[in-house]
Amino acid sequence: MGCFYQYFKKNCPNSRLVHDKFHVVKYLTNAIDLTRREEVKIEPIFKKTRFIFLKRLDTMTDNQRITFELENISNTKTASAWRMRENFIAMYECQTSEQALHYFNAWYKSVIHSSNKHIKIKKQLKLSKNTSRTSAQQSRTVELNKLIVKLLRFKEWLKAIITLTT
Repeated sequence: MGCFYQYFKKNCPNSRLVHDKFHVVKYLTNAIDLTRREEVKIEPIFKKTRFIFLKRLDTMTDNQRITFELENISNTKTASAWRMRENFIAMYECQTSEQALHYFNAWYKSVIHSSNKHIKIKKQLKLSKNTSRTSAQQSRTVELNKLIVKLLRFKEWLKAIITLTT
């Protein structure tokens, strides 16, 4: 989490760390790829399948889906990691926050008991009770985060200029 987390912990002590869907999915997708890279050394079935496992089922071509199904039924760690990501994404289909919380708790339990060393979810990852944020709210949050980063960079730039002039 690094300096960004430390900065806000120090300067905004009442703030909470929130993990958004995009970054968790990105993390899980990376874990799929790392797992596949390890397994390709012992399972020749995984050769030339990188982009198949990085895709969602609904975006695969017919040939990719056939290849994926053959690998998925072999019950490998890569297929298991892929299912963990898809199950996480499916949580956003829940109609109520209670359903989402129940779904998340079951997903979280399956992830922490998995033997996949590339998928390690920290205890800080908790589901917010308000899971039904609109895309407009999410968009504003992303834009606000970008602005904060720009302001922090500008502050550092100003410090450097002041240091150079004195």
